[in-house]
Amino acid sequence: MNKYPLKRYLVLVILIIILAITPVEFHPGKDECEPRLSVRQAVNIFDQEDIHLNESSDSEAYEINGIRPATYFINDTKNKIDIYCYDSIDERKTAYMKYRDSDEGRGMYSNSGLQNAKNLIFIITPVDDEQMTVEDMELLYKVTKTIFEELNDTQEIVFSGAGNNWEALTVVKYYEYFYYGENATMKYDHYYTESGSLKYLGQDIESVGEISYEIQCPTGGGSGSRSKLKPDGTVSLGSSGGTGAIPRADHEMTFTVRWNDQEETFAARSLDTQSNHT
Repeated sequence: MNKYPLKRYLVLVILIIILAITPVEFHPGKDECEPRLSVRQAVNIFDQEDIHLNESSDSEAYEINGIRPATYFINDTKNKIDIYCYDSIDERKTAYMKYRDSDEGRGMYSNSGLQNAKNLIFIITPVDDEQMTVEDMELLYKVTKTIFEELNDTQEIVFSGAGNNWEALTVVKYYEYFYYGENATMKYDHYYTESGSLKYLGQDIESVGEISYEIQCPTGGGSGSRSKLKPDGTVSLGSSGGTGAIPRADHEMTFTVRWNDQEETFAARSLDTQSNHT
């Protein structure tokens, strides 16, 4: 019997075992991990949302960290948008902070005229106040909404819950990116918004006067008061957002509502969590 085929077989088995138990290090390149958009891709996404950008030129457009923008008028208006394209999210972050803290950028930031998506910065310049119309305001709102929800990979979590007298609804929208920066260092970029409302479940809506509420959540909480309900029994709790901790789908929100010398506490959970328990 020839023993050499058996030896070769044993060597092959040993090699397979070694490869199976040996950890393999993978160092992804920047292009493989980091989400990016080109200016053309952004323009196409706007177009899909019925926002048509008409290319223009502006020799006086502000340069941010060595990058000049592509300039467009929005639809058939004089509202303008400048798009700055950077090689990476980190470069965009650096440029964004530099412009936000500059004399030119402070007003844009406070008026939501400074936006970002992945590696892009958007500076939105509306028409003068004297020329501003309701249609202009609706258009600009649609532009900022599209940047946040469509140009970013935005996700949504809806929390709902009710007691005997009150029902709560909270909508969280967020994006988050994990990517590798220089030297294969893991980086994180994110932003979220949160909006909520309460609804009175009783029939005597007009008898409900001022209400106060408290919200508790693993990522934080809040409180406030409202003087009057809408005719349908609802009241908006406003909206907030930022780069703090994002509420997650497995979190539970606790609402406490006080009205007419009464108090009710109940929990709100994400719709995904609720469906998993049904």
